[in-house]
Amino acid sequence: MPPLKPVSSAMLSSVGWNPDTRRLVVQFGEDSFYEYSDVPADVAARIMFARSHGQTFDQLVKKAGFPYRRVSRADAEAD
Repeated sequence: MPPLKPVSSAMLSSVGWNPDTRRLVVQFGEDSFYEYSDVPADVAARIMFARSHGQTFDQLVKKAGFPYRRVSRADAEAD
């Protein structure tokens, strides 16, 4: 994963996206990390540059049904 980038959001703490694997990692709070699979570049970019990161994530990823799994901090921050 590329480094997680902090975002200003009540819902999300940080976001990272890997263009090679198309995996999006989202941090909620201090220690809750989730990895979403097959997320296209345009969706990842819209989340990272949105006015409301949490709302955009909810609409474009959660409600779209991308496969996900909970991951450890180490897995979330690994390249």
